[in-house]
Amino acid sequence: MSKFTQGKWCIDRFEDIVDEHGGYIAQLHERFDNADEEKQANSRLIAAAPPMYEMLQNLVNVLAVHAYTEGEAVKISQLLTRIDSTEE
Repeated sequence: MSKFTQGKWCIDRFEDIVDEHGGYIAQLHERFDNADEEKQANSRLIAAAPPMYEMLQNLVNVLAVHAYTEGEAVKISQLLTRIDSTEE
């Protein structure tokens, strides 16, 4: 599994990403004048990253067992490898 901060990620009152104990994970900087809506959406997406990662891992296992579409399982596996990689 990736070496990211474990546990539930949340959005604090400043729309920063924090762990379930209030530990700082990330801060999003506004890029546009009307960035509030975009910043909120990005914060929600980032906060949902740990369970999405776990779901992708589980999906690879299900696809492999049921031999659905190997191509899709390979693409998901490649994405997980990219996430786990320390290289850019």
